[in-house]
Amino acid sequence: SVEYRNAFLKKMTGQELTEIEERAYVHTTANTAAVLPAELQNKIYSNMEEQHPILRDVQILRSGVAISVVKHTAIVAGDAKVVAEGVANDDEQNTFVEVVLAGKKFSKHVDFSYELEAMALPAFQSYLVNELSDRLGAAMAKDIVDTIRTGLAADNKFAAALPGTLALEDVLKGLGLLKGASQVFVYTNGATFYTGIAALEGRDGLVSFIPNYAEQISGQLLGKAIKVEDALADGEVLVLDPKQFLYNIVRDITIESDK
Repeated sequence: SVEYRNAFLKKMTGQELTEIEERAYVHTTANTAAVLPAELQNKIYSNMEEQHPILRDVQILRSGVAISVVKHTAIVAGDAKVVAEGVANDDEQNTFVEVVLAGKKFSKHVDFSYELEAMALPAFQSYLVNELSDRLGAAMAKDIVDTIRTGLAADNKFAAALPGTLALEDVLKGLGLLKGASQVFVYTNGATFYTGIAALEGRDGLVSFIPNYAEQISGQLLGKAIKVEDALADGEVLVLDPKQFLYNIVRDITIESDK
């Protein structure tokens, strides 16, 4: 509720609560610790996704528990095939691997002075949301990119044909390596985008990159949406189907304050 949100912020800044706010706060924290109001939580995640599109694109679960995911890796025998009339198919034999989504804790320390404590509540809320979303978003996006980079098959990692440059052939090779990818995006940071992707030319003067000024993407690269993701290193281009990456949130953002 609005009353709980105001009470939460006032508790952080040492302000006196109204009777309605006190009731809202006591009612919500009767059986649990003070939780971050939903409005603030949503604003933080929304800001994080605006700054880091990969956070918006990957598949995110909010299961509330640590989970194990069974991943199908291969059909050893018995796959679908053409058979003669009356002939039974072979029994299917599959290979699976169990992936445990273990917990990682992300932490951000925010200092605010007595002057900030005297802010109007909307201004203080905006300050708190921006401080948390800016750095937590960067840390989570970096974790996703680092995990993808580490987990990629060796054959799917390659250097540009001419080191220090990006050519159409490099992009085509990256796209050609994808298998079983339903929706492909291209990610790169701002420096690489403006110095490499945006100026990329095709064969015989054909245009490889088409800018997009209206939507939440920077344009199309050979028909694939390209997004600026600052979690990537300079000169690095990531081509993937982000929905194949699963992120599990066991516990949402919590705030502990101390003077």
